[in-house]
Amino acid sequence: MVADVITSGTLLANLIKTGILSDAAGRNFIDMETGAFNFGDKITYDPVTGQFRIDGALLVSMISGQNDKLSGKNITLDGNTTVLGTFSVPGSSLFGTIDAQTIRIKNQDLSEFVRGFLNTPTFSTGFNSYQPATMKGTSVAFGANSQYIQMRDTGGRAQMILDGTFAVKGTSYYHEMNAGGYHSGLSQSSSRRLIGNNGSWTVIGGGLGGTAIQISGDTVQSNYDVDLTRGLTFGGYTITRGSDGNLKWN
Repeated sequence: MVADVITSGTLLANLIKTGILSDAAGRNFIDMETGAFNFGDKITYDPVTGQFRIDGALLVSMISGQNDKLSGKNITLDGNTTVLGTFSVPGSSLFGTIDAQTIRIKNQDLSEFVRGFLNTPTFSTGFNSYQPATMKGTSVAFGANSQYIQMRDTGGRAQMILDGTFAVKGTSYYHEMNAGGYHSGLSQSSSRRLIGNNGSWTVIGGGLGGTAIQISGDTVQSNYDVDLTRGLTFGGYTITRGSDGNLKWN
């Protein structure tokens, strides 16, 4: 039987063995031989290119397969969307807003963050040049459970503990605090200990780096001559040196 149009009340699908099943306008069709199909240019499949396309404002609950591609503008992933494997946008950049409570990024180069600021419950990079980086937690440790650098808010005062050496330096000054005490000088190489403690004595350093004065309990020892231009007072009495070179009490 040869006919352009067959009008039938009921036509069994198992009688259609080959060819293209199409509507009268040709907008919707299924090619029984190649597997190609088109539903109103909204859902199409081209077996030659292997492209399966979904266009328009359609809702898709699941896409499964390999080398799948979502092409178009204003694509919205709504609900619990899971990406297994690598998600990439080759040849372009990903713009827009990711609205989520938690975003986990592994192996990210922070040089790619060119706009905005980083703000977490414990740390902020600063909102602008007038609001610098802020550590907002009550306790901060550098490194896993670090005991070398600790900063904390004790509730009534701030506390900073350094286990090691703390130093500040500039063009013509150098100050350092370490296990030996407080050192100062014009540079690190020329700095000398000014004050410290050797376990038994509080030590005050001399200009050449040696020990000038040692204090322990009620005892004061000096390794250098003591120049007391204005005199020396003991128990309310002042000892001075007269013009004749003799010591006098006042």
